[in-house]
Amino acid sequence: MAHVTVDDNFTIVRGEKKTLYLTINQTDEPDSLPFNLTGYAVEFAMNLEDAAEEVSLISKTTDDLAEGDILTPADGTVAIYFGQADTEALALGSYVFEIWLVKSPDVDERLWSSVMNIVKRIRPIPA
Repeated sequence: MAHVTVDDNFTIVRGEKKTLYLTINQTDEPDSLPFNLTGYAVEFAMNLEDAAEEVSLISKTTDDLAEGDILTPADGTVAIYFGQADTEALALGSYVFEIWLVKSPDVDERLWSSVMNIVKRIRPIPA
């Protein structure tokens, strides 16, 4: 089973642009080799931490280069992009996100689950 390395405390200021970088390795061992992502997609799904429904508030896929990208397939490196519109309407607080490895029709595997925090901006962005 592949393993994801990602910042465990991912925080976004509501309405900001930000990129979540992650590396997918073959195992969770410290010296594990990268997982070759050639032919795969990586998906991101996020919902409220205590949500009753399994509906994503934000979904991203590396199949859409505006949402995410497999930067170097052989090295297992991935970027997930967040634009201003992704988070500007969200309530402040903690959200659960998942990272999935997908290769149709055989692979649909949840690799990682963690918490993402949406926080308020302290001062306005200069014009």
